[in-house]
Amino acid sequence: MKRKKKGVLLGNLMGAICLAVLVAVPMVLDCKAQAQKATPMPGIPKTMFIISGAPTGSGEYAATLAIAEAMEKYFGIPVRTTTPEAVRDRYYELRTGGGHMVYTDAASNPALSLQGDGAFAAAGEGPQQLRAAWYNTETVCTWVVRGNSDIKRIYDIKGRKVVKATHSPLVLAAFEGLLAFTGLSEKDVTVVPVGSWAGQVKAVGAGKGDIGYTSNTTAAAIEVQAGPRGLRWLSMPHKDKEAWKRYLKVVPTDYPSTMTRGVKEARGVEGTATARVITFHADASEQFVYQITKFMGEQYNSYKDKYVTLADSSLKAQRKWLDVCPLPYHPGAIRYLKEIGVWTAKDDVWNSEVLKLAERYQKAWKLAMKKAQEQGITVSVTNPKWLSLWREVKGQIPPFQTRL
Repeated sequence: MKRKKKGVLLGNLMGAICLAVLVAVPMVLDCKAQAQKATPMPGIPKTMFIISGAPTGSGEYAATLAIAEAMEKYFGIPVRTTTPEAVRDRYYELRTGGGHMVYTDAASNPALSLQGDGAFAAAGEGPQQLRAAWYNTETVCTWVVRGNSDIKRIYDIKGRKVVKATHSPLVLAAFEGLLAFTGLSEKDVTVVPVGSWAGQVKAVGAGKGDIGYTSNTTAAAIEVQAGPRGLRWLSMPHKDKEAWKRYLKVVPTDYPSTMTRGVKEARGVEGTATARVITFHADASEQFVYQITKFMGEQYNSYKDKYVTLADSSLKAQRKWLDVCPLPYHPGAIRYLKEIGVWTAKDDVWNSEVLKLAERYQKAWKLAMKKAQEQGITVSVTNPKWLSLWREVKGQIPPFQTRL
């Protein structure tokens, strides 16, 4: 009887131990997983802030939200997004630590900012220290008129009201590019200023302007297209070689491309494209940039279907982009691209050249600031004397240009 009782007690004890082990092991594993999740990878911050390269309502913004979700899941940290409308504000956040990267940034913006153009000619700004890291996609744009407009061709805009957005060096350059493409000057048109990307096509839809600049994937363009008058999408004919030569002198980071997505009425229209890239400040941690580019390369299959343009971020696309890239690359991105055999010795050559070009603009800015102080010239984007001085000092430096 005692033996039987002891056997029962021993059995109960063993059962309790087994149960405890079964309960404890998952708890230990879960704690370990939680600890790993709570400890970011080397170089990764506890919370990541991604700056969208385009405003709310754009396709680029939707792509930013999708990639933020994918990064949050992969890195196991909170990933937040911000959407400053003005390019100057985006890069201010980048250099002051308010954001870690600009996602799907139009290549024209860092290029013009590296040169100290537009809003970056202001005191306290100057040529920015920016570096590219990964090709995302391209945005194809052109000029639109209302569907019932008598403007049939892009060349027929003399004497018309042209919408000019002032929030971005890219769209300011596009306005100048339109005039160059059509062989006109600003005196030949009536300028209608607006302060945002969406404002351009909305001004056309509302009848405030006759012609405005937009892309066929922009929410505002889709909205106006669906309106009672709709939109007519004007081609920038690729066969007009002379017009394109003039255009690319003004917008040197663009290249000819054809619309294939978005608004149905725009598909097949020949326009101008700008590449979209991930941009970092030059001072960003090499390890951090390495981890981000590694994520973009190795986790491609996990994010490519989350938004239509994310599929364009493949490794194959990186090689094609590097063959024409006008921007200096960050060492962290170069490190990863070398590891996987995408970056070559030829890339080292052109990257060294554009880094030297960026340095020339930095030196020119310091010289211009010194001259302005000596001559008592106020450094302001609204001061013609300062703008003239800045143009004079940097006049012999070539622009950042897509290597077509």
